[in-house]
Amino acid sequence: MDIGVLKHLRSGLKTIVKDTSDYIRIFNDICKIPKESFDLEQELYLTPLLLLEIRNFAEKMDFDIVLGIAAVGLDVRFGQAEFGPEARAAIISLYRLYPEYYAQAENKNLFLSRVLKEGLHEIGHILGGDHCINNCIMKFSQTVTDIDMKPIAFCEGCREKILKSS
Repeated sequence: MDIGVLKHLRSGLKTIVKDTSDYIRIFNDICKIPKESFDLEQELYLTPLLLLEIRNFAEKMDFDIVLGIAAVGLDVRFGQAEFGPEARAAIISLYRLYPEYYAQAENKNLFLSRVLKEGLHEIGHILGGDHCINNCIMKFSQTVTDIDMKPIAFCEGCREKILKSS
């Protein structure tokens, strides 16, 4: 995995989620992808098994939140997170965030923007946020165009909900 992508994500998260800026760390190649998580029929990886690996890592390391970044295709489009008061694990996949996946020209800035938006969205779920109908990072993304259209920010309602739960 390109460490530059991870550093960009960390930098962006520090800017947006200011309270946690001292606690965001990068660990490259930490969790192994379980072989049984590969679905031969779909030719994609099963997200629940990957989330379990990430959760186990979070518990072992005593981390409150761990966001896994996968280069492989998942059975969910862009990412997924645990929900509820005990949530700790989330994952995003870079696989469908590259413009080249959609037969578009390479565009590193667009790709990095998508990574940051999806990372923040999934962390928002761990912090208690639901999908939102406003122009907000928590708005559900059915397509990559939906990701491109939403801001890299929480709306006022989501920000308040997340601050209350954390």
